[in-house]
Amino acid sequence: MRVTQSMMTRTLISNLNKGRESMSTSQSIMSTGKNLQSASDDPVKYATTTRYKETYNQNEQYQKNILDAKGWVDTTSSILNDIYSNVLSVKDLAYSAADSSSSTEELETMADQLEGFISEIYSLTNSKYLG
Repeated sequence: MRVTQSMMTRTLISNLNKGRESMSTSQSIMSTGKNLQSASDDPVKYATTTRYKETYNQNEQYQKNILDAKGWVDTTSSILNDIYSNVLSVKDLAYSAADSSSSTEELETMADQLEGFISEIYSLTNSKYLG
């Protein structure tokens, strides 16, 4: 077979284009930090990478949900402790009011305190966490 000048030129141009394409791919990988630019580069690796990303995102959401739930539980626990201490104060106030030696003025003061405790308990029961 005879090697012509046009065959050598086509081979040279083809090799130059392959080198340029390889260099472009390498530069793209270096600039983006990603080996896979599209699914057609390597479908198996692309599918695996996509699954890893989905799993990672699910784990991130799971961790956020855990933190939200922990915050909700901590807030609820704190509110319940405040309500409990107010109920104990109401109980002590009721025992004091039941004492027959209390004057009318003391009973009125205790009634005002009782209204304050009930108001505080009411506001605590209407507390919100993250809206």
